[in-house]
Amino acid sequence: MKSFFLFCSGVHQGFINRSPSEVNKYVGIGATIFFTGLLAFFSSAFAFFTVFKSYTIAIFLGMIWGLMIFNLDRYIVSSIKKKDSFGRQFVMAFPRIIFACLIAIVISKPLELKLFESEIKAELVSMEQEKYREQEELVRNRFLPDQEILINEIGQLEGQLQESENYRNGLLAEAVAEADGTGGSQIRNMGPIYRMKKAEADQAEQEFQSQFALIQPQIDSKKEAFEKSRTEMAVTIEELKLIPLDGFAARLDALSNLATSKESIMWASLFITLLFIALETAPIFVKLISEKGPLDYVQNKHESYYAFSHDLALSHLNDKKSYVTKTQNFLTSKVIEEENKIFAEAINTEIKNTKDRIIDFSFYKEWKQRFQDLIKT
Repeated sequence: MKSFFLFCSGVHQGFINRSPSEVNKYVGIGATIFFTGLLAFFSSAFAFFTVFKSYTIAIFLGMIWGLMIFNLDRYIVSSIKKKDSFGRQFVMAFPRIIFACLIAIVISKPLELKLFESEIKAELVSMEQEKYREQEELVRNRFLPDQEILINEIGQLEGQLQESENYRNGLLAEAVAEADGTGGSQIRNMGPIYRMKKAEADQAEQEFQSQFALIQPQIDSKKEAFEKSRTEMAVTIEELKLIPLDGFAARLDALSNLATSKESIMWASLFITLLFIALETAPIFVKLISEKGPLDYVQNKHESYYAFSHDLALSHLNDKKSYVTKTQNFLTSKVIEEENKIFAEAINTEIKNTKDRIIDFSFYKEWKQRFQDLIKT
């Protein structure tokens, strides 16, 4: 078990064997890294199960995720070297701390979903009902404007009919009152005044009947359209179904809503996240705040020796390259010098031969001229 935790800490086995006093510290660091990876496995397995609803897939992907987090933590911790001052080490470790915090948040969220599962389920029911109400409201908003227009139009048409009917009824009442003496001239008879009012009432009746024949079909048509719209809206609402919200994103939304509405859950969620951040960053801070131990000296000695050997080999290689370059330059200069010497000798020889040929040609011309002069004489 000790060897396994030492492996988890990322320490070199040869170095730790030469520093037995450092074993316990790195066993603790390795155990923290291992259990962080284990928690990452459980957290991701639950998250993947909420998505795929399969134990096999959840366990397989959870193992991959847990091993990845384990390897990242192991690398982050093992890459911190205690060589410089604390301030410089902290600056070098700061990006690793930020990265570790991000990993802690990613690990903590699925576990928070599991811890608050009962509250989240109740919140999901409320969210489903709210979603259903929103859909119902959208359906009503699609039909109600047209229904309101139909109601207004029906009201206007019925108002026109009612106005015409009231006018007819008023004229008819006046004619009757004139006939029985209760109105008008207050004389009970069916004289010319009655006949005039009766004619006006008959005319109003004809106009009312004509208007009724024209408007009533429109009212009936609009009422039929209104009832059809109401029926269609009712059927559409009945066909609506509660959308089950059980995915990972929906659970995160539910947790966010709970944290907003309930202060206790907000604080609990915050402390869980901080706890995982503490677990994730603990190995890093242990290496930062601890004194420089024997293992650090052994490791620095090894790295310094390797760096010195590398620099020495590089220096020898550079010296060899410089020697070869100088030798090549020297040989090249000698070759050029010899070539220039040979070229100069060849030019001098050619010049001498050219002069000799010129002298021979001049002597030939002189004797030729003398021979021609002799012939002429």
